[in-house]
Amino acid sequence: PLVALKNTAGAPLLSDQRLQLYVEWLEERTQRPESPPTFTLSAESAYISGVELQSPRALLKKWGVLDIRPEIEKRWQEKEVSLRRAATAEPTQPKTRVQAALKSYARTLTQLTDVLAEAQQICRQAVATAPTQISASEAQRLQTIDHTIMNNPYRHILSSTMMANIAAIDGTEGGYQSSLALYEHMSDTIAHHQQIIHNALTNLDN
Repeated sequence: PLVALKNTAGAPLLSDQRLQLYVEWLEERTQRPESPPTFTLSAESAYISGVELQSPRALLKKWGVLDIRPEIEKRWQEKEVSLRRAATAEPTQPKTRVQAALKSYARTLTQLTDVLAEAQQICRQAVATAPTQISASEAQRLQTIDHTIMNNPYRHILSSTMMANIAAIDGTEGGYQSSLALYEHMSDTIAHHQQIIHNALTNLDN
């Protein structure tokens, strides 16, 4: 059965009991002293006491991501140059060690690609559902995926798109669409670097 809630803007919001329980759980969690700051990215999402409405850009600016983006781009350009040099120049260490390092990097990026594909599938299912909802196990899986990304040794390549986990807690179609777009952007970023590694390995084999 549908239940009447309010969205973050104060307008009526029809949802189900599952989301109502999720809202109550989040309200209880955000009141704890050890709870980290929690935000919602959509005025259409369910109102949760203690959760502040913010735009993705405002949060990225607040946390300094926008300020360091030029540095991120600079470092990646340097890494791309380094990879190309490794593929074309005479290596200063045995070729097999260079290849091993590149293959290890490639395996890590492949693992990230797999979990991002799973996250995208969860978000697509949520967007296609009316009203938007995912199971508790799927919500937990999204949190696990975000944890995997944040703890990956190459997480700096995704630092400008780490807002996906915040968008996902909205529990609304807009929130999951935002998450899906961010996960897809992460995948595109990884694919770009996978292509660089593939080219480097091909040149080393020749």
